[in-house]
Amino acid sequence: TLFASVCLLIGGFTYFAVDSTLRLGCLAEIPPIIMGLIIMAAGTSVPDAIGSFVVAKQGYGDMAVANAVGSNTINILVGLGLPWMLYAAVEGPIDMPTNDLEESILILIGCLMAYLTILTVNKFRVTKVVGGLMLATYVSAIVFIVVRYYTK
Repeated sequence: TLFASVCLLIGGFTYFAVDSTLRLGCLAEIPPIIMGLIIMAAGTSVPDAIGSFVVAKQGYGDMAVANAVGSNTINILVGLGLPWMLYAAVEGPIDMPTNDLEESILILIGCLMAYLTILTVNKFRVTKVVGGLMLATYVSAIVFIVVRYYTK
């Protein structure tokens, strides 16, 4: 079917994107965790951001938020769960080193709390200031992750 063909095509492109990112990180001496948290994350989020921008511009702010929330939910639960399930079914349990990820997960929780706080304080009305605060929160998280990784 067309859907299966598109999924295979996206899967192939994704494989090459991940492989290229890892190789670029190796050449630039940037660790995989930093490449994943910044480069791969940005690469997968740009299409979602464009979609949210388009619908928000058309006056559908709720759809823009739903797109972001739904996309991140699917990325975390299906994007991780499905490959892990398939790998574990063939190879057995996966031992995941969490020492570099625990802090990043806490930062994700902090960013979500900042997002909700910013929206609540502004009565769920998005303005330039709110957008700027969200962008500043993201930049702060990235700077923190990079600085902490390289100063450990």
